[in-house]
Amino acid sequence: MANVLEETLNNIEGERNKLKTIFLYMTDGVVAFDENGMLLHINKTASEMLGKEYVENQSTFDDMFLNISSESFNSIRSHVDKTTIIKELSVNNKILRCDFARYSSGLTQQSSGVIVVMHDITEQQKIEASRKEFIANVSHELRTPLTNVKSYTETVLENAELDPEIRNKFLNVVINEADRMIRIVKDLLILSKLDNKKMDLKIESFSVRGVINSAYEAMLIEAKRRSQEMELKVHDNIPEIQGDRQRIEQVFINIISNAIKYTPDKGKIKIEAKPDKEYVIVSITDTGIGIPKEDLPRIFERFYRVDKARSREMGGTGLGLSIAKEIVEEHGGDISISSVFKKGTTVTIRLPYAKQVALDD
Repeated sequence: MANVLEETLNNIEGERNKLKTIFLYMTDGVVAFDENGMLLHINKTASEMLGKEYVENQSTFDDMFLNISSESFNSIRSHVDKTTIIKELSVNNKILRCDFARYSSGLTQQSSGVIVVMHDITEQQKIEASRKEFIANVSHELRTPLTNVKSYTETVLENAELDPEIRNKFLNVVINEADRMIRIVKDLLILSKLDNKKMDLKIESFSVRGVINSAYEAMLIEAKRRSQEMELKVHDNIPEIQGDRQRIEQVFINIISNAIKYTPDKGKIKIEAKPDKEYVIVSITDTGIGIPKEDLPRIFERFYRVDKARSREMGGTGLGLSIAKEIVEEHGGDISISSVFKKGTTVTIRLPYAKQVALDD
């Protein structure tokens, strides 16, 4: 009997230690209270979520939750006697989903406490908000040109004797709006492929100098048309990079095009490429209108525009920077923007040397 009892106690102790370890290190926060609302157990995750250390057998439910849930322990306990309660609580800039449930603390089922399981859903809420905003933006971006196409087409059809010059003007508007929708859909398809890792990248080693020269030559005519000075400086001894040459050139053209669009006539644009320890650093600096400080954190968001009216007028879809960021990151690099409002902007792109890139062929 002594041996059996010892073995049983050892098994119980082992199970207790196993459960204690699981409890302490699980990714969800868990807090348990007795029938009087006294804190019995709290794991490390729960303390981090609540942003404060609480002492078992000293802190109470009301100390921990009354200010954020607006309900006392007695109120919560009376509800959880019938069903589990789920609440979303805001704590220290986090959104916590809290499941309040009853548990029995005795064989008679008469004494019961409350257990709280907490999940940090802050990122989920941000993703959901971004998804809703993205859908709203897509709807808005497509609705405007569609409305214009419909109204101008109806005007032409309903007025058979419309002046030919006005008719042509209206039809050109229809064509321009259709082209705008095509650009939006094309950019959305590119982003979709990048998101789902289905973008066909033709991987090869190539010189950054050649790609930057091609982008520079492609945009030089537009810069000259606006009497802008565009300077190109490519340092020597820049190692080759590995990736899709066409996509990287697309990124450079996109950034240089933005610099030209948002720099007044007779302004200056400087393109520079230089080697670093592991990266090629390409910077495009302009003397344009700049970006307000409050807009910088959102500049790479899809459809986000600082000057919406001007961007649409120039044919922008609001997706160019998002695409550039996705392509650069797909090549193991990064892109950043610094700007001073009304003074100018610098876009910095870092691309790893060929030996550092890990891409699937």
